[in-house]
Amino acid sequence: MMNKNYKKLLAVVCVAAMAVYACKSVQKYVTQYPVERDAAGKIKVNMTPDPTPKSPEEEMKHIYMPPGYHLQLVASEPMVSQPVAIAWDGDGRMYVAELNTYMLDVKGTGERDATCKIKLLEDTNGDGIMDKVLFLPTTC
Repeated sequence: MMNKNYKKLLAVVCVAAMAVYACKSVQKYVTQYPVERDAAGKIKVNMTPDPTPKSPEEEMKHIYMPPGYHLQLVASEPMVSQPVAIAWDGDGRMYVAELNTYMLDVKGTGERDATCKIKLLEDTNGDGIMDKVLFLPTTC
């Protein structure tokens, strides 16, 4: 059996090792991306961003992924419009719920109309981009 002091020392060493690893990981993340950061290393948020619409490719330039991850555009407008939920199945197909009636104007005109859709998107040629759309029957 280990004595109590040895267990406490082992716990302190483990916590210290995790802290050093976490600090190195954070530092690697902080220096990897060309974003403006404050003195504490937190990303500065632009409180007055440009509201003009951008292409999906341009928007992707402003999404930062941690090391080891990548981002790929698989579907965009007009194939998908106003998605509120997305799910993938085991065959790589994407189910998209679209809420096309949400806030069409400030009065909420048409919000209760049953025009929302559920779409099934599929990549038929294996290039990783959805190219086939099926509308699933739904009432919402």
